[in-house]
Order: sequence, then structure tokens, then C-alpha cells
Amino acid sequence: MGVTRSICRSPAFLVVLVLLACVGVSSWAMVSRLTPLAEAMLDRVAAGYDEYLPEITIRNGKASIREKQPFFVHALTSDQGVVVIDTRAGKQSQALQYLKGARNGAVLTRDRLFLKNPNQIRILPLAHVPNMVLSSRDLMEMKREYFPLILRIGAILVVIYFLIAKLLQVLVLALIPYLGARLSSVVVSYYVLYLFILLVAVIDLVKTSPRAIQPNSPISP
Repeated sequence: MGVTRSICRSPAFLVVLVLLACVGVSSWAMVSRLTPLAEAMLDRVAAGYDEYLPEITIRNGKASIREKQPFFVHALTSDQGVVVIDTRAGKQSQALQYLKGARNGAVLTRDRLFLKNPNQIRILPLAHVPNMVLSSRDLMEMKREYFPLILRIGAILVVIYFLIAKLLQVLVLALIPYLGARLSSVVVSYYVLYLFILLVAVIDLVKTSPRAIQPNSPISP
């Protein structure tokens, strides 16, 4: 009996089990790598917010700040870009004036957010933005409340990604032990080689997975 026929007669659940093991290992590796990085980045953004930006309150689609306006965010303003907050009533028409001559920029007005890049200017209304207060304290609270949900959704998306996009990669990987088994004409060698490759991949992922990152400094512009 040929090697190909013997392998093809293997129980279907074994093939599915190996595929799920590969998907599980890949998904776990990606989630374990990205989770501490994303959490550290959010912590840095929240911790550094008050240093560079004022407290912004959005109520019923209207933004407001307590500082004197127009408020230029100097830490984010350069020769190429400008960031301005001017939520005074009747000043919406001046948003384009702030962006005039700037290659990149952002202007927050009373009811709109203007974003400019070298190719276009986008205008985002605040009408559908939920009521919120943006400050370091509020961002930290939002992170604690929503990060677990975001993490679960992200993990599901990662699993779906590997089930679909990485299926070809798994099949290509399976060809390596298959060719080895074909050359040696020993069916058992297929599973031995496959499990060996899977074990090596797991060990490599465990070694290269970074430990949780603790932010030690606020975000810098």
C-alpha cells in the first residue's frame, strides 16, 4: 500500500486536530505578543495625555475645554503640521485658516474635527460621538473597562485570520514531512516528522514571546 493512500485513509478527526493545534499555537503566539504591547501603549497614551492636551468634554455632540482658546498643542505642532483646539461658538469657519499652509494637521472645533494630510481634508462631525471626558484619569478608566472586551474580540479575529489565511501555510508545512515519508516509504515517519516540526514551532514561539511590558514613561510626541 502506497504512502499517499495510507495517509489519506487517516481518520478525519486527526487531520482536523492537527490543523486546530497549528491554529491554536499561532493564535496564542500572536495574542500573547500583541496584548502586552497594546496595553503598554494605551497606558503610555493615558499617562501622557494631561501633559500635552487639555481636558476635553464632549456633550451632545459639542466639544469644549476650559483653557484659553485657540489652544495650540505645541508638543504636536511643527513646521509640517499643526494641532489646534478652538471650540468657541461661531469659530467653526476658522478651522481651515489654522490648516492653511500646514502639510498635516488637526483642528477640533465646537462640533467638528478637521483632519488634513497632504492629499485631502476630512471633516468628521461630532454629532454621533458619545458623551465623554478626555483626560488621563478618564482614559485610564476607559482602558480598564473596555480593554478586556477589545482583547476578546481581537482574539476571535486572530483565530479567524489563522483559520482562513494561514490554512495554505499549514498545508505547505505538511508537505515537508509528507515528502520525507514518501522518500522513506514509511507512513509512521510522516506523523513523527509532522509532530517534530510542530514541537519545534511551539518551543520557538514560547522562547520568542515577549514578557508583559510595563510602561515606565509617558508617551512623547
